[in-house]
Amino acid sequence: MKFSGMILSLILLSNISYAGIITTDQSDKTIENVKIAHSAIVTTDKGDAKLDLVGSGIFVKKVLITNIKVFVAQMFVDNAGKFVRTPEGALNSMDDMNMAAFNLTYLFSVDGNKIMSVISDALDANNVDTDNEAIQEFLDALKASGKVSSGKTMTIVLKRNDDGTTKITFESPSGQIQEINGDKSVFKSIASIWLGNTADDGSEKLKASILEGK
Repeated sequence: MKFSGMILSLILLSNISYAGIITTDQSDKTIENVKIAHSAIVTTDKGDAKLDLVGSGIFVKKVLITNIKVFVAQMFVDNAGKFVRTPEGALNSMDDMNMAAFNLTYLFSVDGNKIMSVISDALDANNVDTDNEAIQEFLDALKASGKVSSGKTMTIVLKRNDDGTTKITFESPSGQIQEINGDKSVFKSIASIWLGNTADDGSEKLKASILEGK
């Protein structure tokens, strides 16, 4: 590898680490043998933050004539009392949140390109500008995850900074952690994947399950 290439690699890796970003408080509830938590603790530069579970559910993707159980999702927020459990109000209620986390445990082995494709469809359904630098970096991180094996977990934490900008912390199934900084719109843009307009029947059912507080 040329010296310039080594320098570029070091720069790209400078915002990646290898430690878990959330700790969950498990309950007795399970979905497809995945334990569902009551709450989660996220470590930030200002100390630990407690997020409460607002809902969980399973994402099922129809491929030809087969329904494939892809992942179990758990959603946590820092201001659960302000979360609106209606299809029309859920996404806008994220304006009252300073932090949210989405924990996805895969039940089926999926390639990173497929994951990125599903997420891209959800963003398109919500008219999110995928040319936004932070959104593009997030999609690139999903793609770079490679093949996700059954039983592995992916975590996305959204944090609203004091100046209104957004920090995405993404933990890949292999344990790599990447921080992505974006503008104010990014917080709701990412949340719209689960709470906004749905791109398919599987996403619709998952959103309904989250809103029901399951």
